[in-house]
Amino acid sequence: MRNIEHNNIFELISLDTGISESDLITKLRSMGRRSFLDYAAKNGLTLIGTSMPFGSEVFDPNGKILINSGVPIGKYLDALLDRYVNDDRFQTSSISIKCTSDVLSYYRSKTYERIEMILNDFIFSQNQYSSFYDKIKENMLEVKALDVFNRAVDHMLASSDGITAMVKIFKNATDKRELITDNFNSAFISLALTPFSRNILIGDESGGFLTKIALTSILQNIAQLMDCDNNQDCMERSAQIAKSLINDDSVEDAIRIKTYADGDKSVPIFADQINRKNFFLRMLITVNLFVELVKINKTDPHNLEVHKSLYELAELGYADKEMVSFISKLFLPAVKSLVLEYAYKIKNSCGADPVIWSTIGDMLPVKFLCPKPNCLHAGQHKTFIPEDVKIEADNVYQTRINAGMYHTCKMLTDKLQDYFKSVSQKAED
Repeated sequence: MRNIEHNNIFELISLDTGISESDLITKLRSMGRRSFLDYAAKNGLTLIGTSMPFGSEVFDPNGKILINSGVPIGKYLDALLDRYVNDDRFQTSSISIKCTSDVLSYYRSKTYERIEMILNDFIFSQNQYSSFYDKIKENMLEVKALDVFNRAVDHMLASSDGITAMVKIFKNATDKRELITDNFNSAFISLALTPFSRNILIGDESGGFLTKIALTSILQNIAQLMDCDNNQDCMERSAQIAKSLINDDSVEDAIRIKTYADGDKSVPIFADQINRKNFFLRMLITVNLFVELVKINKTDPHNLEVHKSLYELAELGYADKEMVSFISKLFLPAVKSLVLEYAYKIKNSCGADPVIWSTIGDMLPVKFLCPKPNCLHAGQHKTFIPEDVKIEADNVYQTRINAGMYHTCKMLTDKLQDYFKSVSQKAED
């Protein structure tokens, strides 16, 4: 197994203590080396007493060898920290740790500690997702999502590349909390959606496909967690890391293409039929948009308006229609999910591009609005939409709902009401 790579000594201390890398450097320079080590020891620093050896030489900014390969970390740690205290511009080359059995055991143990911290402090504590994660923890969903998630972590910890990637996730966990939380939310929602895609899972009894789904979400922007700034570079690096850990070209392609969908000028990538054939991309993009809608609108995943927005984005090619339907089935009551899906199905039977409209916030979509006042099916009731409707997510998306006066479409509204009564009756029986 190859050596485990770190940008610097603080990345390793961050994993050991759970303190962010940037905070460690600041505290060292303000406290001095002795007080800093006392502070780090109180936060669980264990490196000093270990036999963890450097896997290659460590160089100073001038290319001079500071520490030889094979030397235990604890031997020169004091001297290395003193250099940082005495010189604000001091930095070293990247450091590598030799993969002995004790070292691997250490990294795996620390990784599981950090995962547990993130799950408990970041993920399971979210109020808006509380009922969803209660089901996850109690195995009330068809897929045992937490077990699959843990298998994904195990897969990453089976290689030095995977361990290095996990370290990058944890090193600035507090600073990157929102990004990590979004990724983990996407992973768990994606796992919960897979029972709706049974045709994909045929012949995958081992759970390997599910593990790939979890890893795709975790690794989708791993380069940003490494402090990568350039979007194009982040995309390539994230895709390359995913490729090294998941032997599946479609996963690598999904992570690479995802950046285009997240760019400053968002692209409706599902207008391209080829993209609609990549299951990982369909799930990744659509679930990410859903998570973003919930966050930006400061609501919860059970809000009907969020699901309507997602359907609108699917109509425009920014999300996958089938995945949108699956998400509504996961989070909405059965009747709401069925009626919303049916509304968008019959909407496209009219060439006038009618609008699905709710009279009050989270109520079922009770009527269709038509922009053509002279239509044969236009009702007497009018609705004025004062401004163009936009959907705010990563970017602001312009919908096809334009400002103006609309008439209720009697034909489609009556059809939807009849369907609503039908499914409501079945639900009661």
